[in-house]
Order: sequence, then structure tokens, then C-alpha cells
Amino acid sequence: MSAKYSKLPTDDPDTVTFDFSSPFTYGSMLAQNSDHGLFTQRQGENKPSSAFTYTGQRASSERVHEETPRSQLHRTCTALIIGMCYILLFVTFPVSAWFSFKVVHQYQRLVIFRLGRQIPTKGPGTVLILRCIDSWTLIDMRTRAFTVPPQQTFTSDNGVVEVGADVYYRISDASLSVTSLQDRNHALRVLAHTALLKHIAKHALGDVEINLVNINNAVQVDINQSTMTWGVEISKVEISQPKIIHQPPPVNINPFSSSGPVLLPPSVNVPSPIQQMMSGMTSAAGPAPSILPVTQPTDQVTPHGLLAAVRPLLNESMVRNFGAIYKFILQGENGGVFYLDLKTGQGSVGIGEPPGGAADTELSMTTQDMQSLFRGELKPFPAYISGRLRISGDLDVAMKLEHLIDKLKLK
Repeated sequence: MSAKYSKLPTDDPDTVTFDFSSPFTYGSMLAQNSDHGLFTQRQGENKPSSAFTYTGQRASSERVHEETPRSQLHRTCTALIIGMCYILLFVTFPVSAWFSFKVVHQYQRLVIFRLGRQIPTKGPGTVLILRCIDSWTLIDMRTRAFTVPPQQTFTSDNGVVEVGADVYYRISDASLSVTSLQDRNHALRVLAHTALLKHIAKHALGDVEINLVNINNAVQVDINQSTMTWGVEISKVEISQPKIIHQPPPVNINPFSSSGPVLLPPSVNVPSPIQQMMSGMTSAAGPAPSILPVTQPTDQVTPHGLLAAVRPLLNESMVRNFGAIYKFILQGENGGVFYLDLKTGQGSVGIGEPPGGAADTELSMTTQDMQSLFRGELKPFPAYISGRLRISGDLDVAMKLEHLIDKLKLK
């Protein structure tokens, strides 16, 4: 017995009709017998046959890069062009053999695009190439390595550490490595750099040195999750020995805090009523003064005063060493736009836009942060990470500002 949806007839031309036809057609009912029940199984199959068949449906697992269907005319023209190339190859043989045969070594694969369409990967061995219509890329399948240069980053306990890494990788799929990436080396370096800093920032400074092997494995797994879709496999990651730049700040515990009762050492034998009375007196008195030393404010120097102090210290040696133009945009009292030219002549400093051309880097901060920076009380890298210093332009040139301040000796 079969069933099929049909349209409802109507005689009124103004009436809107709907098409209730089904996207699938039902077949005959499955044989019902006591041995097989409601399902019959076809020979050679491990699943029951369906009572209906779908039409016009597309599988959800279809590849994203599936080729668009070609018309009969397109296929005919393609075959005609390829046939003419083979005829030309045979007519000019053996001269054409010097140009049409390519040797692919055991550790290489050849990815060929014929008339813009990729054909199966070739190699190893001798491969025939139609130079008139083929373009190809030779892929080395051997393991390679690159170095992630040492970078300074914060740990989870606000320590600063400098780490680098050596990354070893190989091509696992020659076809994907060509069709999925435009610049493989740059993409891998950026990905490894980001993964390294992300995993270092998850650990405390002490854990970085102890769990270095676990961090190596975590970084390798993290990178592989992205590179496997590129046809690249990360075989090994070796993080260099961490260099401690700044220890994490100590946790200051104020014993006179009013957040709880006063805790006395166990060696002191104090009666319980007296201890309770001391706790009540501490809570009633309010917050006690901190025992940390109070830093007295120092004399502030205006940006114009800093310009006057820096100007006589400039010389040709500093221009040769730095070779850059800095532009400072200061907010707050006595703020404005200032420049430090270490690229032309003997160097210059002044107010406004740099006369020697466009600045290599622009640094935006408050007047107070600029004074702390040139006094050596604030370092450029921590200021940049915390957001107190905003940099536009060449970041490497901006980070040289710390060495410049040491040269100027304005501390």
C-alpha cells in the first residue's frame, strides 16, 4: 500500500491554493512476519531498510570546498585543451621531455593545479607536468623548526617573566597546506606566540618553573587544534628556561586590620576575657593606621622643564643608536604635544609636531605618568600592559624608551 499527498481541488480562481505535496514518497509497507517483525534487512547491509526514500536532500557532512558542478560544454572544452597539450608534448618529444618531467623525492609531494582545478597530489617519483596549463607547488614533508623570540609577559600572580620557545612541525597533508594557508610561516609563528603567552599567563611565577613540561604539552595541544585543519602537525614544543624580570608583589597582611579579632601567637598565654576585650576595643576604634611606610610626594617637574633638561644631553651617538622619532601626547595639567627627534642631526626636542618627518611611534599618557617615566619610577612595559601608556606605531621603538631614559639619567 502506498500513500501520496495531493493538492486540494478548487474552482474559484481567486482562492489561494497551497501545495501540500510531500518532499518524500512512501514505498510499500514492509513485510510483516513473525521472523523479521516490522523491519526487513537487505542482504549485505547492517541496518534496516527505510519505509520511504528522500529526494533532493543534501548530506550535512558535505565538504565546504566541494567543487561546483561543471556543464557538459565546460568538460568538453577542458578535455579538448588537455588533449591538445598532450599532442603538443608528443610532437615535440624528446625536447619537451626536458621540461615536462619532474623528479619528486621521497620526502616531497607535488600539488598540481590544472586549469585552476586541483588534481590528486603526486609523488614520490617522476611526474609528468603539462607546463602550458599546469601550476604546481613542491611541498617538503620533513620536520622543520622555528623560534619564538623571548617575550615578557605577566604571570597570574602579577610577576613578570621572559620566555621563548622552539617549535617543531611537519606537513601532514600537502594539499591542505597549499589550499588553506597563504603564508604558512607567518601564521604558525603568530599562533605559537599567542598560545605561549596565553598559557604562561595562566600560571603563577613559581609554577612556571616547576610545571614547564606540562606547559610544553598544553601549548602543543593548543596549537595542534588549529594547525590540523591546515595540514600541519606540531610534533614538539620546547619552552626556554624562564627569565624572571620582576618578582610578584608580596601579599601585605595588616595585623591591626579591623576585619576580624586580634590574633596573638600561641606562645603568649593570654586569658580569653582579655583577648575578647582587646578585640572589642580594636573594632570600636575603627581602622588602625597602616604600618606600611608612606611615600612622601616629590617635587613635580613640568613637561617644559623636562624638555630643558633633556635638550643638552642629546648627541650624535644617541641618534646613531636609536634612529627614531618619538611623539608624546600628554593629558592633564601642562599637557600637550611634544616630540623627541633622535633620527636627524644631533637630535632635537620641542613642542608640537616633529619637524623631521612623521613620528615612528606615538605615546599617549598623563603628565604624571610621563614624569614618573622619565624619573625611572615607571617602566614602559608594565605601563603599556596596565593601560597607563597607549602606543601607536612601532612597538619595538617604544620599548627602547627605557634604554633611552637610562642614557639621559634623569632619575
